[in-house]
Amino acid sequence: MIDRSMLWFKDFLRGDDPMMWLTHLDEIVKAAIVRDSSCSKPAHCDDGAKIVGSVAFGKNCVVGHSALVVGPAIFGDNCVVGHCSEVARSIFGNDSRVAHFNYVGDSALGSRVNLGAGAKLANLRFDKKETRGHQKMGAVLGDDVQIGCNVVLDPGVLIASGVWFAGAHVPFNETAYTRETIQKYFFPAC
Repeated sequence: MIDRSMLWFKDFLRGDDPMMWLTHLDEIVKAAIVRDSSCSKPAHCDDGAKIVGSVAFGKNCVVGHSALVVGPAIFGDNCVVGHCSEVARSIFGNDSRVAHFNYVGDSALGSRVNLGAGAKLANLRFDKKETRGHQKMGAVLGDDVQIGCNVVLDPGVLIASGVWFAGAHVPFNETAYTRETIQKYFFPAC
């Protein structure tokens, strides 16, 4: 789902399970910062942006105006947390972008993921029950996933690599969404 081979922090990841990475995120971030303390700051941080807790950034990362990043969090190279976006306790692969007005909580994003304006990756069920064995669990998005504007993903949603999702509410599903299931459930007439 997420190819970790090109991630600068791949040596700190245990196995191939992104949910396990999230469970050990604090350890991963601390190990990355110990190895290279320069990764504790993005290449560019706009006015009003705030970074709280342990956060590690790859090369050329940007944190936009009035954005909030709450650690532990780790970003691959060339990532963007844009205007008024919030990222909490999450992992970003290389070249992933949450351009503006986004929320990403307790989630793992592969490389080259893009969230359209206003997209939200919810991390807490409305009824406060656990999701996939976690009190807080956002989404896991594979590489090359594109999420459209104002899309909300329920806690625990898994989206396979290469899926482009234009819009609608995506409910929890026990298995990962693929191109075929997105087509079947959301665009049956196509």
